[in-house]
Amino acid sequence: MPHFIARHRAHSLAKTPLPAALTLLTFLALALTLPAFHLAAHATSTSTTVSVAVRPVLSIAIGSDQLALDLVQSPDGTFGAVSTSLNVATNAADGYSVYLYAANGDPDLKPATASTTTTISPVAANSTPDTFGANTWGYSLAATSLATHPDPLPAPDPDTATYHPVSARADTVATSTSAPSSGDTYSLAFGANVTNDLAPDSYSGAVVISVVANPAEVSSLTELTFMQDISPAVCQNSPAGATKQLTDTRDGKKYWVAKLEDGNCWMLQNLDLDLDPARPLTPADSDVSRVWTPDTATSTTIFNSNDETATLSYDPGLYLKSNPTAFNQYCTSSTSLADPSCQSAGFVDVSNRTAATTPDAELLTDQTYDAHYLVGNYYQWNAATAGTGVTTTAATAESDADAPDSICPRGWQLPVAGPDDNTTSGSFYELLGHYDLTTSSHNGAIASSPLYLQYSGYIYQGQIYQAGYTGRYWSSTVSPANHIAYSLYFSNSVAPTDYYFYFNGFPVRCLASTREL
Repeated sequence: MPHFIARHRAHSLAKTPLPAALTLLTFLALALTLPAFHLAAHATSTSTTVSVAVRPVLSIAIGSDQLALDLVQSPDGTFGAVSTSLNVATNAADGYSVYLYAANGDPDLKPATASTTTTISPVAANSTPDTFGANTWGYSLAATSLATHPDPLPAPDPDTATYHPVSARADTVATSTSAPSSGDTYSLAFGANVTNDLAPDSYSGAVVISVVANPAEVSSLTELTFMQDISPAVCQNSPAGATKQLTDTRDGKKYWVAKLEDGNCWMLQNLDLDLDPARPLTPADSDVSRVWTPDTATSTTIFNSNDETATLSYDPGLYLKSNPTAFNQYCTSSTSLADPSCQSAGFVDVSNRTAATTPDAELLTDQTYDAHYLVGNYYQWNAATAGTGVTTTAATAESDADAPDSICPRGWQLPVAGPDDNTTSGSFYELLGHYDLTTSSHNGAIASSPLYLQYSGYIYQGQIYQAGYTGRYWSSTVSPANHIAYSLYFSNSVAPTDYYFYFNGFPVRCLASTREL
């Protein structure tokens, strides 16, 4: 009988960037004690508060990162399994969650030989070795030693264990609600069943195992430190108007966020994430269901492409408009916000100034600027949706569909739009309705507190159009019409269900809902 080798590569992410965080507040009092011969009226003292954000320590180790399984095919199927150990430790008070998913978004085991077309597909959920389907594979994970359990747990038998399918999405496969300082150990097994219908070859696939520290229980977003700490419960518990500046763990950039009148938490700044093929987005830090590697890095040169499948993005630099509500002052058909016409329209380079740390700061001083008004980056729709946009289709002209992923931080997502979503929580229309802004921009009020939506213009054919005159923001919703997605548009009027072609470049705003969208 012919033989084949099914090789499963289980990869671990050591010290994965963590959404959770601990905050340590250290109060440092600086007192100046003056000599006795000084006049008492001249005595001074001062104090300062030092805030230190401390990330949880998290480690993950796997016994073997390459597992091979040799099986002899048979007409009725041959089952085999191989296992390794997985150890997790953290000092996060609320424990951790273990995620497992296909590294490249495709859970099928692929043959090494290009001429071979058969694959080994994921097994049905909760399958035992005697119920495996033909030419399927899966994983089993069971605890063998827990820091919270005093006695060793029985080691599972891979030949009798229950197996589950590896999926493209990040499935939660294990959780802990406390800190196992001495570590928890799991047995991780992969099993496969093969029949004579499978072409002899070497089949392989890559699996990502990531561990994320559980966020500590908080009652408001004002207690958070990182964007990735948000959850529906945190947003739900936050009072309307709660505001905080949070850090994106992916690049360390800070964003003002707030709980708005629609009941959701929104970013009050345009996203400024630079995409890079060398830094894939993962479910541990981003709103993606599988690891996504951008095709192209964010450029400081405006892109010029009509390719609707492209994932291009543009970083214009640190610019804001000194007159942000004046949409009658603008530049258009510009190659940069540094163009003289854009400078005349009020766009200012603030790269030599520091972002203010108070939410009601002055727009511009000689040393600081209010980051609410930053232009941020421009993204094509397929980039904004982390490559899932062009594969998303609406079934009929009466229906919309939402791209499942986005480049927003984990716990955040793109707003929805389109006529079907006018009353949907998390839509542009529903948000603006709470501020009476669905048909009029109220002389530029849309660009100031509390929404701070900017007249940033958009990218078209290698130029910035209408910067300072129009605002456009991508939604996750594809239109039934070909090659366009819904967006928010505003100028001297507002259109929360506007739409445009995929290849244009728009800014991005993200929201965190009080429910799972």
